Amino acid sequence: MDTTKGQQSIPVNHQATYPQSQSPFSPPDANGDNSAPANSFGYALRSRDVGMQNMPQARDYRANVVSNQQRSVAFLPASLPPSLPQGAASAATVYPQLYPDLPPPYRDLPPPYSRVNNQHGGFGTQPSMANSYPMQRFEQAFTPEQQRGIKDVLGGPISGSTWLAYRLADLKNYKIHFIIDNSISMNERDGMVNPETGTRMSRLQEATYRLENVADLLAYIPVKGINIQSFSKKFPPIDIRGTPAETSAQIKRCLREIGSVGNRHNSTPLFRDMREIIRESERSVQSPPSIIYVFNDGEPNDGGTKEDIYQLLKDRKAERSPVCLVACTSTPSAIEWMDEADEQPNVHVVDDFESERQQVWEHQGETFPFTEGFYLMSTLLGPIDPLFDKADENHIFDLADYQEICGRKIPPEEYELYKQEAERLQGKYYGCSIL
Repeated sequence: MDTTKGQQSIPVNHQATYPQSQSPFSPPDANGDNSAPANSFGYALRSRDVGMQNMPQARDYRANVVSNQQRSVAFLPASLPPSLPQGAASAATVYPQLYPDLPPPYRDLPPPYSRVNNQHGGFGTQPSMANSYPMQRFEQAFTPEQQRGIKDVLGGPISGSTWLAYRLADLKNYKIHFIIDNSISMNERDGMVNPETGTRMSRLQEATYRLENVADLLAYIPVKGINIQSFSKKFPPIDIRGTPAETSAQIKRCLREIGSVGNRHNSTPLFRDMREIIRESERSVQSPPSIIYVFNDGEPNDGGTKEDIYQLLKDRKAERSPVCLVACTSTPSAIEWMDEADEQPNVHVVDDFESERQQVWEHQGETFPFTEGFYLMSTLLGPIDPLFDKADENHIFDLADYQEICGRKIPPEEYELYKQEAERLQGKYYGCSIL
């Protein structure tokens, strides 16, 4: 099946692009009459330009799982010099001809997103984040305590892209299901390198480590429910009525039990567990949809094959059962099946931070600001938000989306340089020239 990510059937309220006549961050007009429908944040919608999305796919290509690659994350310590934003090269360093008046080292100013200048797509001249329109949406979506917690996580140890945090509000519509592969193969020590100890983790240690980082952020988001299970045990639903600290602690207790010595399953019954969650999600339109996050290292081999999972993903109601496949190994043959699954609507595949950043840069160029915050939000939002899902795909972001990703106004010349580089890289990888 020759399918591309650009042809996904994704719910309209997540496909937010904007007419030239409307600021991407302006609400409906005073008469409530916009030329296009609005999503949950009040932004106008139109279909994306699929012309840039339908480049040939290289099905077997997976740049982030080269067998000799050192896999690690850069949560702590930072992996780049302090003079550069974490996870990305400075725009002025890469494009000095566009910033002749800025002395090195250049550091991006706070995110703009001013509402005062519609002639620039809603982007002003660098006001503070507190006055930005996305920040207003962020404040409307979350309580003060939740806002502080989310900003502490995204702006603290996991830094960068805090101006995108308003998009996390979409998670409030979903139940969250985590499936942790605890099969015997998860004992293999080809996981990522622990940034604190410098030692290589087992695949299961990587899975629990990465989910702990997710838990610290998810605890501040009022989702419809959180469920955790391994192949051996299904835990009681997380009690989300307590404080964020209590929610995070509950999740981590489950992870410690899953990771305990001797707690391993002798097969990979992934099809069974995914089918059960999808059936439950689709049983009633009155129940909330479910996002399924699978932390996994290989093909299913008990009760259903990878072909059965492909068919399950094809037959499901994609909008009600989005899926994120989280790869926990650097062995390409173990996770090749995820690439084909990734072609289905509302399916997102993500690797560890360093590997994922490399893949994004190989598609978008090294000026693309792939921060730890962007990565963490990509893990949570990739199955439902194309802004994150398409970063490592054959997709060229339009100016409005690219400005949002960067968190500042982008001069036309800089955007054109990004676009040309992304087109060159994607044309090179997929063996075609881009007109």
